[in-house]
Amino acid sequence: MNKVLSILFCVVLLAGCATGARPVAAGRAEGWISPMLSLTLSSNTANLYTGTINVARANSAEGAIPVVRTGQVITPGITEALLMANGAIKATGNLIYGGEDEFLVRFRLWIDEFSGHSIVRRLPNATGEANDRVLALWRDPNGTWWDLRRSTLGGVNTGGTANPVTLDTGITANPVSIKLNRNTAHQYTSVDFYIIVLDHAQAHAEVAGYVVTYYVEMPDRFAGHFHAYEILASTSTALAVNPAR
Repeated sequence: MNKVLSILFCVVLLAGCATGARPVAAGRAEGWISPMLSLTLSSNTANLYTGTINVARANSAEGAIPVVRTGQVITPGITEALLMANGAIKATGNLIYGGEDEFLVRFRLWIDEFSGHSIVRRLPNATGEANDRVLALWRDPNGTWWDLRRSTLGGVNTGGTANPVTLDTGITANPVSIKLNRNTAHQYTSVDFYIIVLDHAQAHAEVAGYVVTYYVEMPDRFAGHFHAYEILASTSTALAVNPAR
């Protein structure tokens, strides 16, 4: 009997070595392959926004003061309280990561329009004289508001070691992508932004609105910068919109 148990123990031990198995200490996040995201909303239903918001769609001319960049809110006096009073929905993107890997990333979001049980289309940013239908505003530590659909948290550049786009320092002129690892993840544990519905078309009585997807994007491996092809982690939630009265 003892010989049989010894043989079985050796088989188990050899199998563990062959597969690279090793014990994981309790409480460690070792072995995580990506961050985990979740998205919470202050309300599952929105009304049309009653205030006025203008967002830059192009960068200001070289040398112009003040500097205005794409996605920057140019309406003065915007505060969280004002946004909520006029009908904005507060959203919080939550991130957890304690793995061993490091990723070059940026945070952004896309919005799909839904009606009933169907996704109607991916909502594009407005161009020309058209008005935006939905904005998602985030305020950096410098007090500047940005539309996360146009101006991402983390830049398109992947070079260099500086990381000017953080919740501590805000956005600089030429931000590079974020180096996300277990030591920097705490800076992005909770990111608040405000969803503003400026326009909504509802053709019938079914529940309709928008699906908000918050995600961590990596550079396109073939081009070395971002194209929204490589999604490290994402989370989505639906936001119904009350019909305009």
